[in-house]
Amino acid sequence: MHLLASSVVLLAASGAVLSQCLTKNDSDAQVSNAANIYMNAAHNFSVRVFKKLYVDGADTERNLFYSPFSLWSALSLAYFGAEGDTKKDLEAAMELTNLTKVDTLRAFRFIQFWDDVRKADPAAPASKNTLRVANRLYFDKTEKVKECMKELFHNELVMLDFRGASEESRQTINNWVENITESRIQNLIPEGLVDSTTRMVLANAAYFKGTWHSQFKPTNTKMELFYTSQSEFTFVQMMKQKGQFNFGVSEELQAHLLELPYIGTEVSMFIVLPPFKDGSLDVTVGNLTARNFRAAVEAMWRVDIHVEVPKFRIEESYEMSQTLSDLGFSSLFNASAANLNGFSDSGNLVLGDAIHKSFLEINEEGAEAAAATALITMRTSRPAQPKRFRCNSPFMYVIYDTMMHTILFMGTFEHPKAASLSLDKQV
Repeated sequence: MHLLASSVVLLAASGAVLSQCLTKNDSDAQVSNAANIYMNAAHNFSVRVFKKLYVDGADTERNLFYSPFSLWSALSLAYFGAEGDTKKDLEAAMELTNLTKVDTLRAFRFIQFWDDVRKADPAAPASKNTLRVANRLYFDKTEKVKECMKELFHNELVMLDFRGASEESRQTINNWVENITESRIQNLIPEGLVDSTTRMVLANAAYFKGTWHSQFKPTNTKMELFYTSQSEFTFVQMMKQKGQFNFGVSEELQAHLLELPYIGTEVSMFIVLPPFKDGSLDVTVGNLTARNFRAAVEAMWRVDIHVEVPKFRIEESYEMSQTLSDLGFSSLFNASAANLNGFSDSGNLVLGDAIHKSFLEINEEGAEAAAATALITMRTSRPAQPKRFRCNSPFMYVIYDTMMHTILFMGTFEHPKAASLSLDKQV
């Protein structure tokens, strides 16, 4: 199985749509293609955060892995309560200036609950995949949350006693996250981070468990070399198979691509593998945009190919407040500037921390693969059909909902020693 889980919390410390809850007139949507605008904005945001995390972690031996969808969902919750300059800042940072809050909320609901719609469709084929997304808005019981917000988010808004029972409140949130993610994300909020000054926690949890459409046979998995650079290498458990897969070449990304779909073909992993050359992944990430990634995916074609990809497990944790501040969200974390009065008129809501934790497991039942061993050259026609896609040098990958055009997870595999390569435990 391919297991992915992530969760995000935005913590605030002291410092049907109802009329005039989100805007001056909430009765009508203003933009008919709001979902497309919202998803395109989410794509751009995903890439911006990915590139920032990659650059910031360049001097550390860790593998980047995070869920843009989870982080974007939590920030969307914050946006619904933002007013004044904070609202304008978030609209600019999230590229939502052409949408009203009502438009954005409808797009948010459409994407968040699309999987429930698919499951309810009697004509939809049975799937061995699980995709689960959930949101919660936790407020201190003394916070005078607007009644319209309580009705707007009645299934997701929870009142807790942060002031009188902060530790119990922390455990309640962590238990909810653990339940949504099948215990893959534990202790999201560490001890002491929630205290009597906490007034609000915005949380999102995402979980995906997928089975490859074409599975790898465990008997084919062998210990082989993985080159972290042209002069350094280590050993990994390399999974192998031969079959028909979508393959592509991107001159803009200077990389080869391979698609490994999950059963149902609605969710796929796309491997983006640069040439085997020091610094080549830096070039690919530097050139990455939402537009050229989509263009590369749309230009792929079917080939017969040998696929080799490492088997591994990754758990990562990030404190995102500085990263988000650098990307235009600084007013959310500035006590003198934050305006989240859309939730409450108390005037004391400001975000202090943004915690993101993620989990990924790749094995024979659910995994990803890609490889290339030659420099990409400028060409206007397809190159000769490759015979092997060997993923034995640094690469990046994207878990993508092809039905909703949503980037669920993104990561890099550069440092095998930083990933758990012994996956003997049954999951």
